[in-house]
Amino acid sequence: MLDTEAKKIVEAIGDPATFEQLAEECSELAHACLKMARVLRKENPTPVMSSEAQEMVIHEIADVALSIDTVMCGVHGMGGKQGWDATDRWYNFKLTRWWNRLIDAGKMKETKDEAREGEADNQRKSGRPPVRGKS
Repeated sequence: MLDTEAKKIVEAIGDPATFEQLAEECSELAHACLKMARVLRKENPTPVMSSEAQEMVIHEIADVALSIDTVMCGVHGMGGKQGWDATDRWYNFKLTRWWNRLIDAGKMKETKDEAREGEADNQRKSGRPPVRGKS
């Protein structure tokens, strides 16, 4: 989303409402993810088809991303470079911590840097844009 659009949304509804919107969308994403887990696990039957559950997750991810952009452009201009740099630092810290926990548990064999090198090679070959936090 363009910063100008996000700022206009914040001006129209205010900072508290943008946080409420983000919380609501996060809740809806959590619900869609739980439904997807039921579909994948097949332990607790649901009438929702896999393709429908996947579409719900994608839909809610888009809603959360939009809400995050709006929040970041609202309060104290968090959407500026400083706000996103701080977010990237936390993203990378948390990614590294999660990755190391998986290595320690024997669920990963390669280091995060080795995986990133492989991803960078695949990305160059595919021509797709980098994933957030991996640039």
